[in-house]
Amino acid sequence: MSTGKVFPWAEAFVVAQDVAKKIEPHVVRSKCVGSLRRRRPYVGDIEFVVEPRIVDVDLLGTKGPDLASLRKEVESWSEWVKGGERMWQVRHVFGVPDLVLELWLCHPPAEWGSRVAIRTGPKELGMEAVTRLRRLGRPHDRGHIPGHPTPTEEEFFRLAELECRPPHQRDDYIADIEAWRD
Repeated sequence: MSTGKVFPWAEAFVVAQDVAKKIEPHVVRSKCVGSLRRRRPYVGDIEFVVEPRIVDVDLLGTKGPDLASLRKEVESWSEWVKGGERMWQVRHVFGVPDLVLELWLCHPPAEWGSRVAIRTGPKELGMEAVTRLRRLGRPHDRGHIPGHPTPTEEEFFRLAELECRPPHQRDDYIADIEAWRD
């Protein structure tokens, strides 16, 4: 959800690089997604898919995502807006007025390929993929397709019977899909 203000790609990219450096010690991996990854000339927000480290979350050795250290880091250079177990939204990232950052958390049951493919967008492509998956008897739920691992975007799109195009070509891809329907 952007604030309505847009930022030139190059300006947002510099901030995204700083975000990646700051969160690196707190995650297994991260990927910048959304319009920034698709190289749109202007972006309304910065989005990342992040896989938090798995740690002991209680005295009995129960394993879970380390959301506490990641949240503490993010709050040290931004203003909290909202969030839960799957997505966080902050604003005023590194003091940049109206700049919104969304962190899409990827931990079980969510899978990396599903999260990255859908969050890279565009929205219409993600909706098309999820609709196709449902029609094929492979419903997408909370970032995963039960019984069908999606460790990569390629696997996610293969299961949806869609070509996995490079991110900068995905905005035009939805027009191609609509033309095939006609």
